[in-house]
Amino acid sequence: MRLLLSRWELHRERNIVVSILIAGLLNGLLFTFLMPPWQHYDEPSHFEYAWLFANRDRSPEIGEYDQAMRREVAASMVEHNFFASLGARPNLLSQTEPVWIGISQTNDPPLYYWLVSLPLRLVRTSDITFQLYLARLISVCLYLVTILGSYLMVRELTKPASVLHWLIPTTMIMLPGFSDLMTSVNNDVGAVAVFSIFLWLCSRAIRRSKDWLSLVGITATAVLCFLTKNTVMIAIPLALIAGLFAVFRDRQRVVAWSVLGLVALAMLIFTLRWDGAIAWYQQEVGGTFIHQNESEENLLGERCLRFAVPQSSQIRVLQPLSIDQVVGLRGEIVTVGAWIWATDSMQASTPILSDGVNEYFEPIEISSIPTYFSFQVLIPKNAERLMVVLDPPSLPQSGEIYFDNVVMLKGDHTATTSDTVGGTSGDGGLQISNLVENSSFEEAWLVVTPEIERHLVSWLPFEPSHVFSSLSKWDSAGWYYRATIENLFRTFWAKFGWGHISMAGQKPYRVLFMATLLGGIGAAVAFWRLKRELPLEMWAFLGIAIMVVWVAAILRGVVSLSGEIFIHG
Repeated sequence: MRLLLSRWELHRERNIVVSILIAGLLNGLLFTFLMPPWQHYDEPSHFEYAWLFANRDRSPEIGEYDQAMRREVAASMVEHNFFASLGARPNLLSQTEPVWIGISQTNDPPLYYWLVSLPLRLVRTSDITFQLYLARLISVCLYLVTILGSYLMVRELTKPASVLHWLIPTTMIMLPGFSDLMTSVNNDVGAVAVFSIFLWLCSRAIRRSKDWLSLVGITATAVLCFLTKNTVMIAIPLALIAGLFAVFRDRQRVVAWSVLGLVALAMLIFTLRWDGAIAWYQQEVGGTFIHQNESEENLLGERCLRFAVPQSSQIRVLQPLSIDQVVGLRGEIVTVGAWIWATDSMQASTPILSDGVNEYFEPIEISSIPTYFSFQVLIPKNAERLMVVLDPPSLPQSGEIYFDNVVMLKGDHTATTSDTVGGTSGDGGLQISNLVENSSFEEAWLVVTPEIERHLVSWLPFEPSHVFSSLSKWDSAGWYYRATIENLFRTFWAKFGWGHISMAGQKPYRVLFMATLLGGIGAAVAFWRLKRELPLEMWAFLGIAIMVVWVAAILRGVVSLSGEIFIHG
């Protein structure tokens, strides 16, 4: 009887898997042919990378393109009304500049594009739009791999015959935003597919004693993640964590936890420094700009800003104002100034006031004597953002330049005597409030060690020091986190095209918010019921994986706080 029951359950599980995959295939094909050509995030340039693989006898070089192919793609985009709402068309007759089809993706890892290129090699002379649909079908196959990976993962974590075996994969199929992305030509498709299998193998290795086959699979899929996209390169350290939990079990588990604790402590010690400045951002990766000196040159304490001139790359240090401050300054006159000096006489500029469109400053001549410089600006009535920017002089000058006590004052205070300009000071009996926070760089803050950050940025989709800077002044950074989380929520459910096609009105998303909230509560209850069935190591591993993936997604556009605004889904 037990044998018959076991066979029946096995047959039932197979039917579930087949049914789920068939449903996924039908849904994937629907999205593949329903979505107009090129109407996915950066799809033309992702397709270009795969096309170059298919039509070259080598790997494409960074920045490489084929002008004739770009003309075909751009013409297809025009034919399918891609530019109808943009009010502009690419120049198909351009001879000197590449025809515009989006930002080149040829600097991305190659695995996904190589895989998509395989069927394209067989249809090199076919219509370019037909080739696009063929490339999308490869993504559909990876979509099915992801669905299968979710089923295997759930089966590993739950009891046999659990309703979650079919409920979670089916829910994934029914998510419009997920299905839309996973049927596009985009290396996110490959990243999600490979990472899904990686997580299943990690869970399998942690749960099962000495499952060496799973350990080999973890290693292989971690390498595949590395070759697919930087957003899933986190698989490398996650593979080490899973390996520790899989090898050191039972009484030896203390070894795994000790190693992880020591590694985490070492990372904190060697990665972070209390050497930044609250509220200030630096646009150069791994740059250092705080000068600490007890000499009399430091006007208001022991710290000031120092630039080494000349610079091998553009280093700018800036502070964005909060949204409320920007609104309050529209149409008003402000005074911007600072104490500036250098090791030698040189040409420089006052602090720059940027509104995101224009930059306002005045050229100055500085010497080794600290001198106060200021100028006034009329803030545009339509200003959306304001930033005070400190920029070192350009070549061919050499030496060091220093900034201290940077100010931005509401009103015309260019005639204010230099010794009365500060955070808050008196001028004719009036209080002058400085809109620049931590103007003399005295309040220290966490930054990432420059040498380490230079390596981290090649792995991470964001700059770590920007994150710490944003946390030091939440009133000017909070808008980014709110906008990003809202957009991630909307794109998770339903936001199409290049993120410009939303569901009509606000009410659909409010309903979906309630569904998300109820689903989160249900998931918490389900996990609570599973707490005794899964080892602590499994919870720790899954918690780390979930936290890292979501935090990376939220932080990906943190550069918006100090540069061009990039809010993504």
